[in-house]
Amino acid sequence: EPKVIGYCAGRGISSRGSTAYMTWFPCFSCMNLLIDAGLKRLVYATSSDPNKNYGKEFEEARSLALSRGMELVEYRVSLNGEKS
Repeated sequence: EPKVIGYCAGRGISSRGSTAYMTWFPCFSCMNLLIDAGLKRLVYATSSDPNKNYGKEFEEARSLALSRGMELVEYRVSLNGEKS
């Protein structure tokens, strides 16, 4: 996340109002960067593995995003890579 925000900033490209597509939900620090960069929507993949524990940091990052008005879209994939 920091690299793409830096790439945009270094080239004068605004990320305000944009959507990020990620293979995993960002940590709390990276979520702060995405919010500060003006992103409004996050599409992220999650595993259908019922044993996967996202933990407290995931919940804190999710709460932060929702409190700042970011739209969160979960794209659930199965363990073999197919959409479930």
